[in-house]
Amino acid sequence: MEDAIFRIRESIMKNIPQKAEITRIEFEGPEIAVYVSKPELLSEEVLKKIAKEIKKRITIRIEPNVRLDKQKVIEHIYAGIQKENEISNILFDDAFGEVYIVVKKGVKTLLENEEILKRMTALTLWKTKIVKEPPIKSSVNDFIIKLKLQYGETRRKILRDVGSRIHRPQIFQSGEIRMICLGGFREVGRSAILLETSESTILLDCGVKPGFTHPLQSFPRLDISEFLIEKLDAVVISHAHLDHCGFLPYLFKYGYDG
Repeated sequence: MEDAIFRIRESIMKNIPQKAEITRIEFEGPEIAVYVSKPELLSEEVLKKIAKEIKKRITIRIEPNVRLDKQKVIEHIYAGIQKENEISNILFDDAFGEVYIVVKKGVKTLLENEEILKRMTALTLWKTKIVKEPPIKSSVNDFIIKLKLQYGETRRKILRDVGSRIHRPQIFQSGEIRMICLGGFREVGRSAILLETSESTILLDCGVKPGFTHPLQSFPRLDISEFLIEKLDAVVISHAHLDHCGFLPYLFKYGYDG
């Protein structure tokens, strides 16, 4: 594992100019996060070259001590975004150094005009993102956003734990895969597939079957001996319908740590 990580770090340090002042390199999930103090000295061509060389996705994050004060960031945003876009909220993600501009109109235009986002990021040293305000006010949506911002450090810790697994070298060369159908076959609902290799175990979907009250007919068969929640490395949800994700909270309640 150390050799693979060393090669990635070496490639990044070799290609990124010293003047950009790299402070740390973190493995955050599938991405390599490079923390710098002077992002304006980096070019997209350099990042593309590194990504091609190490075959990993690179994201640049800016150190907290060089980011602009939040009040000044808000002033720059209101000055740089046209009034007709109707900014409804500005949210800061301190853990990842991102600022979300929630607008009512013209989201597509703003997203297509990359220069606006680049200029905002260069001015504020916060990675700027545009978000469309939902047409209907939703307390659930507000709660999800609040939770995401409130537990930024927890999210980052989880990403680092996952990243350390993703970027380690392969231990076993065997290509054997075992698939166990826990639900969703020859029926509609409670989709769940357990995939096992010599190195990891993942669950593809974890849904429910609406309209049925008996547990053995409503939920995936997680009671089989092959399913051990403490050995589950990841859960992959194909899409956000109840028959594919409705039983996911159960996993967290009974010990799955994400």
